[in-house]
Amino acid sequence: MNIASIDFLLFAVAAVALPAVAGRLRPWVFLGINLWFLGSFAKGPAELFPLAAFLLLGYGAARLAAAHHGSRHGRALGNGLVLALALLFLYLRRYSVLAFVPALPEPYVTIGLSYILFRLLQVVLDARDGALGGKDLRPLAYANYTLSFLTLVSGPIQRYQDFLRQDAAPARLTAPRLDAALGRMGTGFFKLLLLADVLLRVHGKLGPDLVHSLAQGAGVAPALGAFCAAAATYALYLYCNFSGSIDVVVGVGVLLGYDLPENFDRPLTSANFLDFWSRWHMTLANWFKFYLFNPFLGALLRRWPAPAMRNGFAVLAFFVTFFFVGAWHGTTSMFLLCGVALGLGVSVNKLWQVRVRAWLGRKRHKALNGSRPYTWLCRGLTFAYFSLSLFAFWLTPEQARTLFAGRSFVLMNLAALGAIALAATPVYALVGLAEGPFAALRRAFARGRLGPGALLAAKIALALALVMGEMGGAPNFVYGNF
Repeated sequence: MNIASIDFLLFAVAAVALPAVAGRLRPWVFLGINLWFLGSFAKGPAELFPLAAFLLLGYGAARLAAAHHGSRHGRALGNGLVLALALLFLYLRRYSVLAFVPALPEPYVTIGLSYILFRLLQVVLDARDGALGGKDLRPLAYANYTLSFLTLVSGPIQRYQDFLRQDAAPARLTAPRLDAALGRMGTGFFKLLLLADVLLRVHGKLGPDLVHSLAQGAGVAPALGAFCAAAATYALYLYCNFSGSIDVVVGVGVLLGYDLPENFDRPLTSANFLDFWSRWHMTLANWFKFYLFNPFLGALLRRWPAPAMRNGFAVLAFFVTFFFVGAWHGTTSMFLLCGVALGLGVSVNKLWQVRVRAWLGRKRHKALNGSRPYTWLCRGLTFAYFSLSLFAFWLTPEQARTLFAGRSFVLMNLAALGAIALAATPVYALVGLAEGPFAALRRAFARGRLGPGALLAAKIALALALVMGEMGGAPNFVYGNF
């Protein structure tokens, strides 16, 4: 079910209306709504059996981890259960590392499986650490948490404890919340139906140009130009598509009484690549920070407690964490290379910060970071590097091998990095100079306090959604593939 479609809008109306009149049966009605949404991706119930088995095993693992919390072997048991669930996920998603294991004989639904994995691991790890007890692990609440249509295919990744609290006492739908919800949905549909659609069409025109340049051997310049333009437009398209989808489901969540965590905070204005990942897909970055980066860095520091090693260990922990962030997105070796690119980006960024601070001193380093030209240049480089790191999303393996063959791999990427950064930096400078007059408007819009204006924009966007849904022209949600 495409989020930017008439089907989803009609479904959302039912999803908001039915729980409102269900009284004490609200959790059961919400479960039915979630199963309805999930079932829209399957041709029959049989296709949902592997996903159901994965959820049941996750629930059993959480109960087992909670029961053995504090015991002699409780932590080892919890870690083993997490590893077993991760391996089962790799098998169900058909990652190439487990390609030697025979696949299931019948097709099955994997939509939302990656986000469900994060929820299951969070529940098991928190149960292992005693943050959850048996009373918290209620089957109905667990099912609604893992299958919530609000977060199934797009995130954001919400903690189980936060879901329990809001599910027990959903917020009442007041006039300000209605205004905020419709304004947020209007923003999302504007990004999805207009911006993302235009950018995807432009990117679609550039892709064949790149293939033609590579096939005809037209030289480095035409291929480089097409590659840079295609990479930059895809990055912008992904942002509009992803953040627009999040805006829509967050708005629907507000109508249902749930306040989902924010997933974006103007990532395209990030000062550097580390800052970018504190603004882009924030719930994913925070999940990896809490459950991988912090434990891994802590283990290194406990094993080798020398203070001089701390920065080096932090660089290593950043690389490992963001390698898994990239590898999570896909099942092929292309996404392993994407993970390497993300890991190198944050690691080099961390090393640069450490070295420049040591070289300039704290005071001059702070002054450098406050310099507008330096900030604009860093923003341009950040956007350029992020755009290039997404190659696995849109390049075919054959295109990648041809484009990055032999010694031209490093030179091609360095040239592309510089070209995109040089093009983006003046744009950031203009945006930065005009940022002041729009700051108040942006804050008001973010808080859903634009009154009739937001309602009018929402009505227009909803009307567009109906038209585009009927025409079938709205691009589908990219992250639904993951």
